[in-house]
Amino acid sequence: MTGSFRIGFEVPSGKEVAFQPQHLGITGLTQMSGKTTALEGFMARAGETAIAFRTSRGELSFPGAKRISPYFRERTDWRFVEGLISAHLMEKAKFYRGDLIRLTRGTHDLASVHANIRTALSKARSGSFQEKVYTELNEYVSEIREALESVHFDPQPNLTAQTLSVMDLEGLSPAVQQLVIAATVDWLMEGHINAPVIVVLPEARDFIPEDRRTPAKLSLENLIRKGARVQRFLWVDSQSLTGLDMDVMRSVGTWLFGRQVLDLEIKRVLKMAPDRSVKPDAVRSLGLGQFLCVRGEQVTKVYAQPTWLDDLHAVRVAEGIDSAEEMAKLFRPKLKEKDVDEEERKRLKDTIARQSQEIAQLKAQNDHLVETIALQTPRSKLEHAADRAQAAPGQDTIMRGLAGHGSEPKDRERVDLHVTHEVPSMTVHVREVRVEASGDDNNGRVALLIAQGFFDERKSVNEVTKEFRARGWGTWSGGAGWNNMDRILGKFAEQGFLRNIDKGYVLVAAARDRILVKKEG
Repeated sequence: MTGSFRIGFEVPSGKEVAFQPQHLGITGLTQMSGKTTALEGFMARAGETAIAFRTSRGELSFPGAKRISPYFRERTDWRFVEGLISAHLMEKAKFYRGDLIRLTRGTHDLASVHANIRTALSKARSGSFQEKVYTELNEYVSEIREALESVHFDPQPNLTAQTLSVMDLEGLSPAVQQLVIAATVDWLMEGHINAPVIVVLPEARDFIPEDRRTPAKLSLENLIRKGARVQRFLWVDSQSLTGLDMDVMRSVGTWLFGRQVLDLEIKRVLKMAPDRSVKPDAVRSLGLGQFLCVRGEQVTKVYAQPTWLDDLHAVRVAEGIDSAEEMAKLFRPKLKEKDVDEEERKRLKDTIARQSQEIAQLKAQNDHLVETIALQTPRSKLEHAADRAQAAPGQDTIMRGLAGHGSEPKDRERVDLHVTHEVPSMTVHVREVRVEASGDDNNGRVALLIAQGFFDERKSVNEVTKEFRARGWGTWSGGAGWNNMDRILGKFAEQGFLRNIDKGYVLVAAARDRILVKKEG
């Protein structure tokens, strides 16, 4: 790094507080602490190459920053795939790790992992636990690959030296966001840029959670633990410490704690502060733009200077002479609604232009192919083709004008070039699953609930057992009853009627057409 830069000014002395770039964490209540405004100021004064990830509307806007497209590179090691499934489900993966290790062995992309899963599923015994595991894995990986195929990725992150670039991930699924962040961080750690780089991560709890493994968590942990040696620094933004994996974050050297009101969060902040003289009210009463800066054994109350506030007024706010809220009203540039719309239009225009370019390239390739066919076809064959009265079934006719002895259309010779092509077809045999529903057995009762729309919204096993009790279909009390119900619902999931989501079951939309209700009598 080129050296230290100003964070802001100490409260209430007004002394300058400088920062030697390193890993940084900033927390505080949204709209009440000023985290984003503080980060914008830090980035402007640091003047280093930086990349910020924008994962949802309203966060890390960074006006004037360079917008870049997502970057992705596949990995297939079992740790990565396990984290990928956890990110997709937004819960801890419940599969046996041994299955994932075996299914990912020797693979080079997600397609080959998926192929291994399908092969294992085809060999699994019907109704076995292994079949259930492979069925769910097959569904999850299918959904992840479909989400990836819908996104345009750049071949590498398009970063510019000493410029802040924002990679916009808004609208992408959580799993795809995880993949993009992991791939970008891995790319940076490989040393493709010979300069210091700052990575800015919003809502770090979503990407470094304490309760599960994610693709981004693995890469970010590597960045935190090894990045400082190669001038790669992570700045994380989180509303709170709760849910953030502090084992990973222990290498963060500087923390800025903004306002909190919950006792649990205040206790966590005080535990992080080495100065035991800091009291709960010191956290609860922090104003807009004010943070407790913790560096080693030192705790400093600081006003983080925004980009739009000059030094004189920032010092006056730190000294308590002026109000941060009043300064924001006077000096903060107002982002007009038309400016927001213009930014959105620019993003859409760039996307359309990129897609149009790809279509034009495909069209040019197609035209070149047709031209090549015509030029490489011997004249005798063209004359022979012109003598044929009709194209045979399954053939296309291409009308072309070949240059004759003159240049006018009347001097051109017209021929019919018949090109035979094969159209592949596929026949799929679907095994029909029939469930005769009645009130006499539990399978039939579940089928009745499906037909009556009970599972149109996700239902937990507990909710299903309550519905059974309400209808007088048994007590279903205790662990054994719950487990038995889970097995019954799992069978309907295997048959494609229900889908298991987050320990609950919901109707598969495509299965609705397979449900036929017949009234007897």
